[in-house]
Amino acid sequence: MNELIDNIKVIKMNSWVDCYFKKVLDLKNKEYTNSVLSTLLWLPNRVIYIVGKYILIFGVFIIIVAYFEIPLGVASTVAIMKVLEQIQGNLGYFSYCYRIYSKFALSSKRIEDFLQCDEIEDFLKDHCNQADTELAISIEKSNFFWGFDYISDEDIKQFKEKKDKQAKEQSNKEAGLVQSEEEDKTSANITLDDRIVLKSVNLKVRRGEFVAIIGDVGSGKSSLLGAVLGEMLYFDDSVLDKYKNVTLDFKNDLEQTKQLTDEINECRKQASLNSKTRIAINGTVSLVEQKPFILNKTIRDNILFGEDLDETKYNRVVGACELGKDLELLAGGDLTEIGEKGINLSGGQKARVSIARAVYADADIVLMDDPLSALDAHVKRRVFDQVCCGELAGKTRLLVTHAVDFLDRVDRILVLEEGRITLNGSYDELKAEPYFAKIISTLQKSKSADADNESSSEKSDSDKPKTEAKNYMSSEGTKITDDDDKCEVTWTTYWKYLAYLKYTLVILALSMGVTVIGDLITMNNEYSVLQWVKEYSKTNDPNYSGMISLIFIAFCLLIVDLVRDFFDTWQNYIIEKRLFSDMISKVMNASIPLYFDRSQSGTILQRLNTDQPSASKYCAGHIKWAVSMMCQMATTLAIVSYYVPSILILFPACV
Repeated sequence: MNELIDNIKVIKMNSWVDCYFKKVLDLKNKEYTNSVLSTLLWLPNRVIYIVGKYILIFGVFIIIVAYFEIPLGVASTVAIMKVLEQIQGNLGYFSYCYRIYSKFALSSKRIEDFLQCDEIEDFLKDHCNQADTELAISIEKSNFFWGFDYISDEDIKQFKEKKDKQAKEQSNKEAGLVQSEEEDKTSANITLDDRIVLKSVNLKVRRGEFVAIIGDVGSGKSSLLGAVLGEMLYFDDSVLDKYKNVTLDFKNDLEQTKQLTDEINECRKQASLNSKTRIAINGTVSLVEQKPFILNKTIRDNILFGEDLDETKYNRVVGACELGKDLELLAGGDLTEIGEKGINLSGGQKARVSIARAVYADADIVLMDDPLSALDAHVKRRVFDQVCCGELAGKTRLLVTHAVDFLDRVDRILVLEEGRITLNGSYDELKAEPYFAKIISTLQKSKSADADNESSSEKSDSDKPKTEAKNYMSSEGTKITDDDDKCEVTWTTYWKYLAYLKYTLVILALSMGVTVIGDLITMNNEYSVLQWVKEYSKTNDPNYSGMISLIFIAFCLLIVDLVRDFFDTWQNYIIEKRLFSDMISKVMNASIPLYFDRSQSGTILQRLNTDQPSASKYCAGHIKWAVSMMCQMATTLAIVSYYVPSILILFPACV
């Protein structure tokens, strides 16, 4: 459901609503089936709970009468029955504790998997702030990778079960029982060298230098920024040479692969501890991600990001990032609330907000992971001029980009191929390289096209007199999210809920009727026990046949309780299926600007995962529970008042 809500815009744009609606209902039907099976597995516990109660009571009374010959009265009998019921109720919590333990074991397994992941190796990174140092970034000749996937014992168990199933299918194919299909010939065998993302990286960046990083897709450009930030794991050359040709078979031998990865990790960690500092960063760092990180707050809050507001600086940054026209179109200006994950902003707007945040942070080193790719051509040129070469002038800048039309304006260019820095130098130094032949032709075409398309706009801009920086700060903002957590549940709401149930009310009524019958049988059993004790106190002759008949009535109570469970399961299935189907249909067909832009995904998921089960299961269950409690209170009061009429005097005071 989380992925469905996050990608609802794509689903609607491709008219996949009906398709995904059917898929969600199919998954929900499987969940209903598992829920029914869980109820069936819980029946033995109910049998033991109901039958065991009366067997315990009757056994205690028979032992008291037959072996100890202790005289029993009505008062002592009622006291013994209530004590035994209290003991049984406490023992019933053991099964509940087992369910809690099962959930705890599952949660512990997930936490364990998370904690088993590789730790960030901060000891290999030296972060300082020294103004007299020439280098801003220094990476000694190093190898980096993102770590191995953690393989748990449960993963190996599931892998073996899958392999056994595949072996059976293969044997059936060979026997001709199953039509042979084209097998998947793709291999999951990789060597350790294939897992190393950055190889023999040796990088020196001077303070104030503007470096562009280019390369093919998957060459390691974004990973290089991750290495600068210290987010990647170091791999020593000695360990790499030792295990370089080791094959990791994630497809056919997961257990052996786990042993190998554990062994390699131990050697790698030991080598890392003995290694010297591999990364040196001099100054503060800010990052512009390729996928912008946007808070569910106002545009101003996203740009400031916790920094103090400097109006002059803020207006200058907003203008340089070409956000002025966007703020003018928004009703609340820079105080307009941004939806979750920036859903009400375009890709270019989110990129410019992220760039403005990095510029306003005024860090010494700015890492930019291809933020210009989301911008239009003319906006990209202006942002590059006003930000990369303007506001950030004098800062150390690393720009990952596919926009080759700006390469002649940077101080240095790094070319990455398969995780290695193959070319390193200025544009004039590298333009003679064969790799740059295509880049140069693209650069010339881009410049001529920009000159033709924008000559008129530049001429008109030059004719306009320069004005002072605008004030982009708004006094009043707009809020798109609705505060729908505050609601009032009145009796009208309950009547609407009952009207929505329609024919399901018949099942609810039958379940309540069976509940009342069960309470009456319980009252009859307790009354019969008291009658048996009363006769025994008079005749001093225990009538065991009467006790046996009471056990038979207890089994009748068990049947009634099972029938009630059947009605409960049936009713919950119908209500939940109908309510979920209606809710998910309305959610998926809701308007994006009127609903999804105004509601956080967590709120929508809470409605579907928490509020919907409460309305389908717990509400009807609480109604039956209230009726059952009233019946039990009435039967208990009737029995006690029959034998002790004076108790009725205290009843008005209790009410």
